[in-house]
Formats: sequence, C-alpha cells, structure tokens
Amino acid sequence: MLNRKQIEQEVRKGKQLEVHLPMSLNHISSDYYAYSGMSFAMHYYNVYEMLVSGECSKGAKNHILKVNDIVLSTVLAEFDAIKREKGIKKLHELRTSILSIMQGLTSYADCFSLYEYMLNRIEPNYKNDLEDIDVEAEVKELVSVIFANEDKLVINENIRGMLSQLPVRMTKNRFYDMLKECLSIYEGSEESTVEDFIYMLRSAAGIYKPEHKEEDFPQLMEAVKRFENADYQNLSESEYKELETVLSDATSLIQVETESYYALEEAVNALYSVLLNEVYALEEAVTTGNLLKGIVKEIAMLLQKKQFTAIPEDLVDEFSVVEGKIEQYLDRVIEDEALIDLIKNDHKDLAQALMLKQQLECLVLSQSLVSNSLFIELDKQRNGKIADKSFLEKRWSELVDEFSNALSEGNKLMNRARIAATLREMPVLFSNSTEVRDYMRNSLASCRDVAERVASVSLLKQLLD
Repeated sequence: MLNRKQIEQEVRKGKQLEVHLPMSLNHISSDYYAYSGMSFAMHYYNVYEMLVSGECSKGAKNHILKVNDIVLSTVLAEFDAIKREKGIKKLHELRTSILSIMQGLTSYADCFSLYEYMLNRIEPNYKNDLEDIDVEAEVKELVSVIFANEDKLVINENIRGMLSQLPVRMTKNRFYDMLKECLSIYEGSEESTVEDFIYMLRSAAGIYKPEHKEEDFPQLMEAVKRFENADYQNLSESEYKELETVLSDATSLIQVETESYYALEEAVNALYSVLLNEVYALEEAVTTGNLLKGIVKEIAMLLQKKQFTAIPEDLVDEFSVVEGKIEQYLDRVIEDEALIDLIKNDHKDLAQALMLKQQLECLVLSQSLVSNSLFIELDKQRNGKIADKSFLEKRWSELVDEFSNALSEGNKLMNRARIAATLREMPVLFSNSTEVRDYMRNSLASCRDVAERVASVSLLKQLLD
C-alpha cells in the first residue's frame, strides 16, 4: 500500500486518480482539521482573556457570545450534520458582519489619519520660536538618507514616505496624470487586481464610504463632525488642543475595536475551518485537533453563564501539549496548498464525478480561512478577466470623478492630505535620485506656509529615522 507521499506523487502525475484523489483529499482535510482545531482553542483563549481583562469592546463581546452558541451546538455536542450546516451558515454570517465592521473601522482610521496630517502641519503656528528651514541643506540631507540603503525596496519605501509627508504642491491635473500612469502599470493584470489597488487608493484618500459607518460607531462619527466643522484658517490654540484630544480619543477607540475584532476573526476563521473539515478528517487528525478541547469547553461554559473569570491554571498548562504539533501541521497545510490548486484546476470534473466536489470546495474555503489574509472576502468573485487599456481608461476616469468631487468639497489642507495619502500608496514613479531631489526641492520651495514646511521636514525625518 502506498504511503501519503507516494499517493500525492501519483495525483501530481495524474495516475489512478479514482483511487488516489479521495485518499489525498482526506489527508489534506485531516491537516486542516488538526491545525485549525488547535489554532481555534488558542485564539478563543486569547479572545476570552481580552474579555476578562476588559480590553474587549462591547460590540465584539456580543459577537463572541454568538460564536459561543455555535461552539456549544457543534464542537461540544454530538455530531449532527444539520447542526453542522447551520453552524457553518451562522459563522459565515458572523464573519460577513465582522468584515463590514472592520471596513468601517479602517475607513475611520484612514479618515483620522487625514485629520492628523492637517493638525501636524498647523502645530508649529503655536510655537513662539518658529524658524524657517534652509531648503537646499534639508533636501541634500534628506536625499542622502533616502538613498543610504542600497536595497531598492527600502529606497522605494523611503520615497513613498517622502511623498506622504512633504508639502503637496501640484495641480490637480498633474495628480490625475500620476493616477493614470500608476494604473497603466496594471495593463495585462487581472481586473480584480486593479480593483484592489483602486480600493486601496480610495480608502487612503478617505473617499471610500462603507455602509453602516455612522450607526456602528456613533462616537467616531461625532468626532469626524467636530473636525469637519472646524475653521482651520482661524483655529485658536485652545481649539487646536481640543481637536488633538478628540483625535487621541478617537484613535484609542479605533485601536481597542480593531484589536478586539482582529482577535475574534482569528477565532472565527479557525472554527469555520474546523467545521468544514471535521467530516473528512482521519482519526489521528481528529485526536490531535481536539487536544485542547478541555480549554474550549471551559471557556464555552463560562461564556454561557456570562461568568468572565480567569481560566484555571491547570487547564492553561494544557497548551504545552500542542507545542511543536501546531507548527508541524501548519507546515503541512502550507505544503497542501499547491496540491489543492492542482486538483482544483486540473481535476475538478473528476472530483465532481467521484462525489468529492463538496470536500474540494471545503478545502478551497479552508485555504482562504487559514491564509495570511485574515479578512479575505470568501464570496468575492474573481472573473479572471485581463485589464486592457479601455478598462483602465474607464476606471481612471471614474476615479478622477470621485477625486474631483472630494477635492471640490474640501479645504486646501484636507485636499493636500488626501493627495499625500494617495501618493503614499502609489508605485514609485521616479527613475533616479535626481528626480527625487528635484521633486523635494520644488515641494519645499513652493510651500509658502512656514509652519507646514517646517512640520513636513520634521515629520519626514522622524519617519526616516
């Protein structure tokens, strides 16, 4: 009888697939179950600890209790196919809800980054010893720092940092031309890749508006309105300090909420993968995946009773039993990815004929759930279409319209913040250090606001340090 490695080799060679394909899929499902089972227990413990310590937000707490209901009806109950299907459906709905909330939080974070940009450039106005800079001397020093490292990736990162901090002194048309030039780089890529890039630009510029943004976080929306109603041309020092406090409070709230939902999503993704693979996993993998079931049960009981007390030390000590094992199964899961892709791309029809379609779909979903992209959209359809010139021209025109509307409504400082944030996300378009130096010199020399010029150079130095 062939061992696992030999079975995988036969699948890769396309030999006796009727026999080897089902066996190979069961091995892969076993890897995902074992890894996800251990991973879920660890992430659920982390979520619970945040709840006990008071570091978990109220909204996330409500989601945790909903997840716990699913744990009680599936993981900690006798296997029931109907309950499993219901559990998967509820988890999917919860995950969609968390994704929506995180999009809102990301949007708020981007929004407050713009306000921080504005406040930073106003701050020097309230200092008695404000002195202008020597543009030529500063440019020489900054160029030297940007190109000090020979690694091209580091240099490009430094240049993007420069673009995000130095005064924005370019016409809107020049900015739109840069957008067009950046999009042209994606000709020949998949349309979905272009859409991901455009989303990143829109988000950074604060022009992406997710649904339910206001009702999910009324405190953050109230803070936004405070900034929207401020008169930045005539801002007194006391008003400036009030806005600083508003920004600090909003940023702290975003951090608490983000950390809560991030930890929760880790647990949800792991549990989702557990439920997808439990019916296909082999006995040894099931045993391994359930090594920390005692901890899961203890947490579930405490959550059910809403008794948020510390987990007994003897149970916490059980985490030691999975040391080395979780890393071992993670390595297996990573190795399995290529085989899943091979089966999905080359043997999908045979898998369906062998009644393995559902198992393969579960593995494809699991592949996304345990990936580094924690908040990947499982329902997102990627049509595989290639972006040609006409598609890029259309999307550029639509993007320009969005930016035009946003820039026509904002004050000069906000508009500069939007453009600077967008430049930060663009591919580097400079060919050499001379072009970088010329841009920096023009940016600083064209800026007539001493406070903005001084603040920009200071912030860039901090960033490059």
